[in-house]
Amino acid sequence: MSIDDVTQLLVTTLTEVLTGAGITDPTVTAPGDVKAIRKWDYFPHFNTFLLANGAYSQYNALQGNQHTYYSSGLNGFETVEFAIRAGKDLVNSFF
Repeated sequence: MSIDDVTQLLVTTLTEVLTGAGITDPTVTAPGDVKAIRKWDYFPHFNTFLLANGAYSQYNALQGNQHTYYSSGLNGFETVEFAIRAGKDLVNSFF
């Protein structure tokens, strides 16, 4: 799906939602109302080169720096289950 397709889908969907909510003049336009749309990889992952060069070790070494801890589904597909597992692992490892 192209950026133009996504923009049009957003415009159409928001117009329908606002119409259903009884909003006066519910027409959404692009680029007027759509300020920005950006494309990125949905499932970022570490490739073989990054894994061989210690990607997880570098990530884990950040834990606790400046009293900041990171928890996410980075180690697997970004799902609620993996985010919860990562949070539990973080607490068990550092607290």
